[in-house]
Amino acid sequence: MKHIPKICLSLCVVVAVVMGVWFFSNPKQTSVVQMPPVSQTPLSAGDVVQPSAQETAAPTALVTPIVSHVTFTSAAQASGFQAITSPTQVASGSTVKTDATGRALIEGTNTTVLDSNTQIILETLDVQKNQTRLRLEAGQVWSRVKKLADKGEFYEIETQNARASVRGTSFGFKKKGNVVTLYVTEGIVSLGSIASNSDASIPFVAVNVPAGSMAVLTEGDEKAVVHVMTKKDKLDPWFIYNNSVSSTSTVSSVSSKNTS
Repeated sequence: MKHIPKICLSLCVVVAVVMGVWFFSNPKQTSVVQMPPVSQTPLSAGDVVQPSAQETAAPTALVTPIVSHVTFTSAAQASGFQAITSPTQVASGSTVKTDATGRALIEGTNTTVLDSNTQIILETLDVQKNQTRLRLEAGQVWSRVKKLADKGEFYEIETQNARASVRGTSFGFKKKGNVVTLYVTEGIVSLGSIASNSDASIPFVAVNVPAGSMAVLTEGDEKAVVHVMTKKDKLDPWFIYNNSVSSTSTVSSVSSKNTS
């Protein structure tokens, strides 16, 4: 009986040795966590860690359909246009389009209303710097722009042959074929011709169009023709829509719903 503890101890030692041999002879049974390599170059003062693509979001504008149908496609999309049925954040570089019955409100730092059969590209959207540049491909828009304070701030609408630049105003801009028409109801808008690919010899010549006036610029012309708006000019349905009390209330109502 005195030898039993020694026998048990010996058996335990033998079992431990066997288990150890089996464990080390089967490395595949063990799980090893591979740690990612660590950069050997420490960050110094002034170094900037670049965010990933997922962390970097393109500036956006809020597009709200006033009347359907309104569609958009982003610069990165290979597919066609997608319908906008509710307020939607649309990224810089995107194209927004309305059909024969559609109207839309674009809100960023300023507000722009798209009429029916209008297509526009949101080329530059920078709320922080208060910089906006839209490219009107077809149709007509009406913009209400807050007063720009800093020299670096701008709000511009371009077509193939014209550019309208403002510093706080209310104006309408229409493109039909190779003719652009500008209506100004508040402030001053600078309208200038842009050289097209077919005729790069045309210089950029801008004219200031004051409130109560309108300007017409035909592709190929060096300078826009400016004249005071007549009663007949103000009968344009697009002018009436954007300058009536009911229209202002509609846009304000849509805008307030988006911010509430």
